[in-house]
Amino acid sequence: MDLVTALVELYAAADEAGDAETARLAERMIWHETSDVEVLYPAALFVEEAMRSAATDG
Repeated sequence: MDLVTALVELYAAADEAGDAETARLAERMIWHETSDVEVLYPAALFVEEAMRSAATDG
């Protein structure tokens, strides 16, 4: 089970139990994790490629 799946399950369980604080925490963690995957990881790969290109051009 991946982290996002576990967080979605936590969110659902907290929401069903009426635990708004835990549901909000899980939701924030889901958004954080998905933005890492969608934004930060590709950006890191781009920087790596730019650095390799600059090293071979120099």
